[in-house]
Amino acid sequence: MILAERMDRPGKEDAVAESTAVGGESDLRRGRWQYALMGLGVNVLKRFSPVRLEKILAGSGSTAAATTFPDLKLLVECSGGIPGVSPARVIEMHPLLASVAVEDVTIPGPRGAVAGRVYHPRDPVGAVFVWVHGGAFISGDLDMPESHWVALELADRGVTVIALDYRKAVRGVHYPVPLDDVVAGWRWVVRTIADGAPSAVHIGGASAGGNLAAAAAMRLRDSGGDRLPASVVLAYPLLHSHAVAWDPMQRAAAEVDPRGLLFSSQDLGEMAWNYAGTTAALQDPCAFPPNGDLAGHPPLLVLTCEHDSLRPSGEAYAAAVAASGARVESEMSVGEYHGILNEPASAAGAHAIERIATWLRGF
Repeated sequence: MILAERMDRPGKEDAVAESTAVGGESDLRRGRWQYALMGLGVNVLKRFSPVRLEKILAGSGSTAAATTFPDLKLLVECSGGIPGVSPARVIEMHPLLASVAVEDVTIPGPRGAVAGRVYHPRDPVGAVFVWVHGGAFISGDLDMPESHWVALELADRGVTVIALDYRKAVRGVHYPVPLDDVVAGWRWVVRTIADGAPSAVHIGGASAGGNLAAAAAMRLRDSGGDRLPASVVLAYPLLHSHAVAWDPMQRAAAEVDPRGLLFSSQDLGEMAWNYAGTTAALQDPCAFPPNGDLAGHPPLLVLTCEHDSLRPSGEAYAAAVAASGARVESEMSVGEYHGILNEPASAAGAHAIERIATWLRGF
């Protein structure tokens, strides 16, 4: 139904060639219902066994499979990556991580409880890191590798990590609800884990979680009474309310392997419209941080992937924050695709984790 319609709509082949203008009310409505159905599709995916999913994904490039599951790759990405990589499987792949102590916590928030998970290092290095997973604002959880594997690896390197979940933009939920959950999680960490401690407390996130981490830093800056993050770490983040235009040379290079251009301009617009929920929110700097004044931004690390439709958003934000006077470091994974932190067997994902750990230990 919806998935077939997504493949047939005009402009799909052009992917991210041009910026998508901020949507009007009709665009907002389309984004909301498209991604509400995507959220339902995610729940269907989770009911398949890993073996069955592997067979479906293995055949998704054939004509027959593409007809039955036309936007399967996009749907799988929105579900938080390849299903079936459970926390137990992560430990099987990386047995040394079994020694990290993990504690599930329930955090009070303005809209109800927020789920969190604390990763206690054996040999703390004095860094505390609040980490937020992605999932297109409609899915993802604390068990996905982008949350669990990343947190285990960082804790194994001495960083105390608190991974946060948040309410998803489905069933009528929109901005600012997910952001409220992340800010509540930050404040709990400051009160409970970092209270009185000299540790530097950082915040970061991947994909949609990168948006929430960056926005939380801006809201905390403007609150006038909160402890500010020592730094912000963003991995292939979705930061703008529209698709940012590619540099023509970069796009030409990315098109050498079109597997990486996962999200079209319209896909990115619809994600933003669904999360925003209103036209006013599309302009709100706490919904989309590039809309606001970036003065006073904490030091920033941005990791992007060469063949990723979200690369221009991360690079544009890094440049804007640097222009505001903040310390900024950025690194692009050459030849890689969106979601490398969701792949526990990925050398690129392991390198990105080491890059984050080095950054956090430097404060």
